[in-house]
Amino acid sequence: IVDFVCFDKKLIIELDGSVHNFASRQKRDKFINDLMRVVDLPILHLKTENLDREFIRNEVNKKLIKNK
Repeated sequence: IVDFVCFDKKLIIELDGSVHNFASRQKRDKFINDLMRVVDLPILHLKTENLDREFIRNEVNKKLIKNK
């Protein structure tokens, strides 16, 4: 399960909190990342401690440009 999906823009966003630091979660994240990459839907991971509106806007814009 991911946090946000926009299929039209091929954009998936995963908000990574501290739970993503556990080995079991990292294994799951790798599996999901690999799977989404195969179907041409790479995931944009954003650390929750870095979230502010401008940062999110910049990261999403970079991802959208890269996906074109």
